[in-house]
Formats: sequence, structure tokens, C-alpha cells
Amino acid sequence: MLRIIDTIRWSEEMQQGLASSGIPQLGNGVLAILDSVEIEAPPLSAGASVRIHRPDGTVIERRVDAVEIRHRVVGLFFADLPD
Repeated sequence: MLRIIDTIRWSEEMQQGLASSGIPQLGNGVLAILDSVEIEAPPLSAGASVRIHRPDGTVIERRVDAVEIRHRVVGLFFADLPD
């Protein structure tokens, strides 16, 4: 199990502001930042299916649309994930 330490509601407007950083176009969705202490290599690849246990106790299954790695920070991107 991987632990999410932060989430960022990602938008196309944010993407435009970071265009020079080399981050691929992701569209709208949620970027989930994983606990880097637990990770030594990319834990998943785009297209993998994951089960998400939300703080309210609900569980949803989603497909990972992109995996972003910057330094030791690993983020999983989920397109159009509801709040």
C-alpha cells in the first residue's frame, strides 16, 4: 500500500503557468503526491489500476493516467477524479 501525503487539484490553467518546466500536458484532474520515504523506484506505470481509500471511508478504483517523478517526489495523476 502506498501512502498519499498531499493532493493537488490540477487544471489546464496551472499547466500553462508551468509550460517551461517540461511537465507533460496532463489536463484537468488530481495529482496525488506519494510518501517518498516508502518509494525507491516508480511504484506504478500509467494505465495501472489502483484502489483509493478516501478519508471519508469510501473506496474507489481508478486508472493511473500519468506518473510524474521530480527528484525524489513521485506523483500519480488521475484525470477528472472527483473531489
